[in-house]
Amino acid sequence: VIYFIVSSLLFHRKKSRFCIDDYQVKTIKLLYNTQERYIDRSGRSHRTVNIYVLHFEDGRAWTVPNKNYRWSKEMSMSENAILQSSNVGDDFVAVAEKATGNIVVAYNTKFFEYKAVR
Repeated sequence: VIYFIVSSLLFHRKKSRFCIDDYQVKTIKLLYNTQERYIDRSGRSHRTVNIYVLHFEDGRAWTVPNKNYRWSKEMSMSENAILQSSNVGDDFVAVAEKATGNIVVAYNTKFFEYKAVR
């Protein structure tokens, strides 16, 4: 899981200097999620934009970016896929900036569980 966290942080901070000491890693439970919808009227066309937010037990919220798990072309997920695969009570590994407390990336631990199939 640490490899995935560091890879994601490198994508998140690709234009500035990266230091792992600037982040806090914590396992937290998902309390609920929300979906916000608005109409983007920039330019000549209109489009509907969905914003998905995961809310955690410690009071923090994470606005899910458009693309997730970008370190893998085969495993990348849209924000809707993250929302649909996340259930209340799921444990997440969340990485937050120490300075602001904002979550920059979160992983549902069920994607990294290993279960032997008999």
